[in-house]
Amino acid sequence: LRLSLRLYVLAMAALVLSLGFISLAEGRCPLIDKCLEQTIETDCEKTRCVYCKPGYWPMSNDEHPGPGAYCGRVPTGCGVPITGDWPNPGSQFSTDYKFDLGKMMRNSQDILGQDALPLWRYDWRATEHPYSGDWTYVASDWCSGTTGDRVGLKEHPSPGGSSPGFIGWNEPNVPGQCEANADGLDEESVKEYVALAKEFKKRGKFVVSPAPGGGSPWLDNFFSVCERLGFKDIDFMAFHHYVACDSGTRGGRPFTTPEMMYASLEKELSEHVNVMMKYNDRGFRLKGIWLSETACAPDGGWGVSGDWRPGAAEILMDQLLKLVDANPLLKAFGWFPYRQFGMLWNETTYELTDLGKTYFTHCHQDRYSEASGPSAVESLASSAEDSRFGASEPVELWQSAKDIGDKLAKKESLSFGDDFTFSGPVVHVRSETSQKITGFGGAFTHASADVFKNLTKEQQQDVLEMYFGKDGLGFTVGRVPINSCDFTPGKSFSFDDVDGDFSLQHFDESLTGDKDALLPLILAAQERLKENGQELKLLATPWSPPGWMKTNGQMKHSGSPCLKGEWERETWASYVSRWISTYKAHGIPIWATTVQNEPENNATWEACLMTPDEQLLHINQHLGPKLRTEHPDVKIFAFDHNKDHVEHWADTILSDSDAASYVSGVAYHWYSGDNFTAIQNIKRKYPKTELLATEATYERWQWKNGTTLAEGDWHFGEGYGHDIIGDLNAGSVGWIDWNLLLDENGGPNKVNNTCDAALMTNFSTGELYKHPQFYYLGHFSKFILPDSQRLWTDVLGSKSYSGKNRNYGTCTGDDGLQATAALRPDGKVAAVVLNCGDDAIEFKLQNGDKALKATLPAHGIQTYIFEQQTISAEVFV
Repeated sequence: LRLSLRLYVLAMAALVLSLGFISLAEGRCPLIDKCLEQTIETDCEKTRCVYCKPGYWPMSNDEHPGPGAYCGRVPTGCGVPITGDWPNPGSQFSTDYKFDLGKMMRNSQDILGQDALPLWRYDWRATEHPYSGDWTYVASDWCSGTTGDRVGLKEHPSPGGSSPGFIGWNEPNVPGQCEANADGLDEESVKEYVALAKEFKKRGKFVVSPAPGGGSPWLDNFFSVCERLGFKDIDFMAFHHYVACDSGTRGGRPFTTPEMMYASLEKELSEHVNVMMKYNDRGFRLKGIWLSETACAPDGGWGVSGDWRPGAAEILMDQLLKLVDANPLLKAFGWFPYRQFGMLWNETTYELTDLGKTYFTHCHQDRYSEASGPSAVESLASSAEDSRFGASEPVELWQSAKDIGDKLAKKESLSFGDDFTFSGPVVHVRSETSQKITGFGGAFTHASADVFKNLTKEQQQDVLEMYFGKDGLGFTVGRVPINSCDFTPGKSFSFDDVDGDFSLQHFDESLTGDKDALLPLILAAQERLKENGQELKLLATPWSPPGWMKTNGQMKHSGSPCLKGEWERETWASYVSRWISTYKAHGIPIWATTVQNEPENNATWEACLMTPDEQLLHINQHLGPKLRTEHPDVKIFAFDHNKDHVEHWADTILSDSDAASYVSGVAYHWYSGDNFTAIQNIKRKYPKTELLATEATYERWQWKNGTTLAEGDWHFGEGYGHDIIGDLNAGSVGWIDWNLLLDENGGPNKVNNTCDAALMTNFSTGELYKHPQFYYLGHFSKFILPDSQRLWTDVLGSKSYSGKNRNYGTCTGDDGLQATAALRPDGKVAAVVLNCGDDAIEFKLQNGDKALKATLPAHGIQTYIFEQQTISAEVFV
């Protein structure tokens, strides 16, 4: 039998669009360039061609072994054997569907990459493992206590096998499936799930929730039982959702548009994301969502020729790819074929083709043996000349620990070896990348500049080297105030205090308030970075417009609204643009600006209150158009206040198409506590938006008894590390500290709002001190270089904080083991692990099939640096 080219493309598309994928680097077979040009011949005897009429599925048993050996009526009860040998990569095919298969193939590769292969899902009890290699096959369709009569109801997949993980039972809320736990509240069934999950987790494997049909309320109930049982280590949540694809030709049913399909998918996904976020806020560690079955649902239901819309499957696939692109939390989806599952079906010839065998016999002939039948991944991996990590490859280790005395100290190198079974926490650094990192830094305030100016020349060079030098912390981002702020000694000032100067004729081009101390410090930092081949990215932030523009007539405090009227709003936008031009004329280019510092804070210092709608209006009508015309290269960041309200502000501004066209990102401060979920939500809803943490510090009054100026408070460093890890893992592109440098009083500050800082000086003794924040910042900024890409990192088998929102900068033993990682431009991985507890933590650091055993001291932080070498085949989930 000869399949057409279009049929073969469908097979390839089905392979790519499966539950996971494998990235190939060595000996790859580019699907578009090579595979799509081939015409495939298959042997019907080998593939056991069977066409099953509606109501029947291709099955096998002892009497009729092999995939699709006979047609059996679809049974009732748990575990309908719909999976066959090749589940989710199956696909629908009919001449009525009118797939543009080439387009679908290319669209899928835009999402998954040119060299994508599947991670299969299989019903572990109903089928044999294809090609005997089962570690790429995720056990699914697991049931417990069902009312059905299937054999082996209390049997489970072996956690000691080579499967990388398992999925909970199949559609428990759908009649005829695993319906003994139809509401998700059967504690006995959940206990059995938890017991098995723990065994998988002990071996560093992933665990996926059961997959209800739709069923966000079911999952809500299920997670509540897991919480009651004290189990929160579930990696992904799964659900099924089928989309109506009606042509509108019968029964008055509506014609299904692409928009309707997308809305159906998005609504269901959104409901599940809400459940995921709810339980992550309560200490769960869910990394994302699997839409593990989806397809067009014909009018009339399963097994009935339905009211199909021509081309519907292609349209739905486009909407799925769009959904994946727009929702980073959607980690995978599985395409469920109508009538046949896991086989390619030709409706005209009734021909079934084994997709996996087709692919590997015609795209990797040298890596497939009919006699031995190796699994796809085993074959690829065994033929590779190198592995991800050589056992002797050195791993750098840098450490800071309170009780040991290490302060950003380089320790003895380690090395990876083969993976091993480990019963403790596991830090699994995955190869899936997320946001690009802009960098780390601190604020160039007038206070910091004044302190710097009064240091000795030698100390000034030390400060520049410690922050911006080759062997320093690697700061590349800074924040600078437009006009004065609370950390500006003396009186408030602007660069145009002439009342009514709407044309800004009196704008101070010499920047008198900044030129004596602030400009020299910024220029010196720029020069030090330039010596290293780097540049300083400066974020400008206004605290207040000139007093004559404001309704209260002064820079301190703020009325509501802050600005008097239209003339003042327009002039204020022109003022910001003029300030940017003037700074550039002084040799200091501006990378970005926020609209307003802390727009919700009517402070006793410089302030300007704004509501979300007022900021939206100012962006759309004034600041956005002005900067686009005069400084199109300068980015605009909205908000710039606490994380507890950041999501509402982001929704208000980014949901407006005009404002979204002007705004590049959203900025936020840490003073409301962790609130990492809010950042995650913004990242999910607006994936192209840059998220930036722009201010964090501890006030001087937070020093505990016994804290000294020379040593500082170690807990302050831990709070920084906790917030940086949380923000990065939620989607932040960078993290900016508050004052770079302060004096022994935590100032100077004109309203006595004194603070701690990473570097402080004592002018009475002439000494310069590094506080714990300095070392903790360095574990990130020194090693996670600009343009690094965050790597998804799982912490398995560790507790995490699940209580009420705490005061900002809080980190204790309740937070367990914390970690983040990034792939640097030089190809190395930087992984940071944090322990705020009183006891050391022994853990496994795992990447691919290599691992090492490590110990993180109490109240310690470590950074591991290692090479990311080419891997021949690695599973992404």
